[in-house]
Amino acid sequence: MVFISGLIVGFAGFVFGLTGFGFSLCAVPLLSLLYPVPVAVALQFPHTLLVVGYNVWKYRALIRFMDMWLMLAGATLMVPLGVVALHQLPQSLMKYCLAFLILLSVFISRSSWNHGIYRNLQKSRALAFLTGVVSGYLQGAYTTGGPPAIIYILAREKNPEIVKGFIAIYLLYLHLLTGIMYVAGGMLNQEIITLSIMWLPATMAGMYLGGTLFKHINVGGFRAAVDVLLVLTAFSLTIK
Repeated sequence: MVFISGLIVGFAGFVFGLTGFGFSLCAVPLLSLLYPVPVAVALQFPHTLLVVGYNVWKYRALIRFMDMWLMLAGATLMVPLGVVALHQLPQSLMKYCLAFLILLSVFISRSSWNHGIYRNLQKSRALAFLTGVVSGYLQGAYTTGGPPAIIYILAREKNPEIVKGFIAIYLLYLHLLTGIMYVAGGMLNQEIITLSIMWLPATMAGMYLGGTLFKHINVGGFRAAVDVLLVLTAFSLTIK
């Protein structure tokens, strides 16, 4: 089980290195095939914090805050509710809800009518706040607050490196907030952290390979990789 878990986080690291998000989106559903969902969330959390922190440092010169403060405000309100849902709602319901939201996000981003909507709303403060609300809930419940934020920033920015920088600083804040709540609630304990640390080399190797591939793809390839990641993750959630 330890070897399989290492392969999972290595794959998640590769995806994160390529797209700038998606570590938890890959790791949580796959690890939940081996562990209960709350345990899977806790086990991958230290890795997520590490890779997000690395991207903040790597893309620090390209980070633009735009309406981030509104997104952070919405997320801050909803992260605690998501953490409660992680323990209170049936795990099967949580998985299917997340799968639905992921597929819906891909459909919206690929639909032709979506472009006109985003042209009108991408500067809306209400949209920024709503993005943070949805993202914060998903972050607290699954540590997967990335999809709403990535859709929002992709509607505003075409440069993949700026997208990765924006997502990195946003997710770093969310993960620090979530981590405090996980520690306070006993989800992150010495046993979980010790087991999680064993897989760090796999995560680092995967992230290096993904980052290397990122240098050789164009904007279209980057966006396609993001959509493929989202769709595959959604379907993986329905396996068990």
